[in-house]
Amino acid sequence: MVFQFPSGKAVNNPVIIRIKDLDRLEPDTLLNDNLVDFCLKHMATVFREASTSCGGGGVVGGGSGDEVENCLILTSLFFQKLMEGVNAHRRKALKEVARWVKNVDVFSKK
Repeated sequence: MVFQFPSGKAVNNPVIIRIKDLDRLEPDTLLNDNLVDFCLKHMATVFREASTSCGGGGVVGGGSGDEVENCLILTSLFFQKLMEGVNAHRRKALKEVARWVKNVDVFSKK
């Protein structure tokens, strides 16, 4: 392991970047799931911190802070599992991804 984001021992669902992932940062190379998930999680953290540190008005781009609450960021595995619902295991795959967002009103997001 090279590093984990967010750092800390009691972190839920950290993204772990390994040495082999760093090879995917070379020019003309596609990113892998770990790197994409890291970017998404890092962006969410930056927006959340900017929003809270400036009283809700510090979102990059001069937003009101509502942008953070209106975003739903899921891992790349979510889409992969969702697409499995297209084949014969549709109900099982849909139940699995539904569990990932059970406490979120996905239709209220913009």
